Amino acid sequence: MKGKKRACIALGLARSRGKPAPPPMSIPARTPLLFRPLLLPPGHLNRTAAAIPRHYHLRHPPPPPDRLSLTHPILSKLESCTPDLAHFNQIHARAVATGLCDDAFAASRLIKFLTCRLETPDLRRAALLLSQVQHPDVFAYNLLLQAFSRSSTPLQSVDFYRDLLCRGLRPNGYSLCFLLACCARGLALREGRQVHGHLCKMGLDFETYAGTSLVHMYGECGDLMHARHLFDEMPHRTGVSWSAMVGAYATCGCLVEALRLFREMLRACIEVTNSAAVSALCACAKLGDLVLGRMNK
Repeated sequence: MKGKKRACIALGLARSRGKPAPPPMSIPARTPLLFRPLLLPPGHLNRTAAAIPRHYHLRHPPPPPDRLSLTHPILSKLESCTPDLAHFNQIHARAVATGLCDDAFAASRLIKFLTCRLETPDLRRAALLLSQVQHPDVFAYNLLLQAFSRSSTPLQSVDFYRDLLCRGLRPNGYSLCFLLACCARGLALREGRQVHGHLCKMGLDFETYAGTSLVHMYGECGDLMHARHLFDEMPHRTGVSWSAMVGAYATCGCLVEALRLFREMLRACIEVTNSAAVSALCACAKLGDLVLGRMNK
């Protein structure tokens, strides 16, 4: 009691004389040394120096690695991975644990492995992986659209194209060409015309690769009038463009027109592709003209 009274008297005198009051007793701040039993491994409680680096890393985590490069350890393992699903599962689990799947570039590399490098593409898993990315890019969608153009269910690509638009992404020419290939494989003329409208809005309908995809789509769906019109309006025709038109005639049963266009292709000194040669030979076989088939060979 006497000690408390003396402290109160000293505090009152200091305030009355205008002097600052003595600082109150405070508990010392916690330092890493106070948490030594929690940070140090068992059997090393006397090594206080080892606690400081571990506490420093807890307070100051290392900067995140560069995820936008193939030099990332996980992505480099993915690039050198054999087309084995068991090995991919280990890499995928590691990417999920480190949060790498949230990165658009890393997710696109995983989707590319599932759609391009496996003997049997796992489209369901690739679509699930894409849906879990918060901010995907157009490249990941293009990989999935390209994979659907070679699958037995090509029209499912229309749903992913709608999802691409709903996420506010702008499709490029490759997106629409892959979608046209899906429409051609699924014989979906109505959806193909809608994609044609998107190409016109984007100003890509006169591009060579887009025009070739349109000719192929209309030819596979049996609309030779629009296919021929687009072929005639193309400013630059390549061997692939000629092959698409020859194949369209052969698919629709216009064998004479297919051979006539093939001869024009030869006279124009256009490089003959394998697809055009096969279409011309099939037309000769259906017509039963062996001499003409040997000449085309």
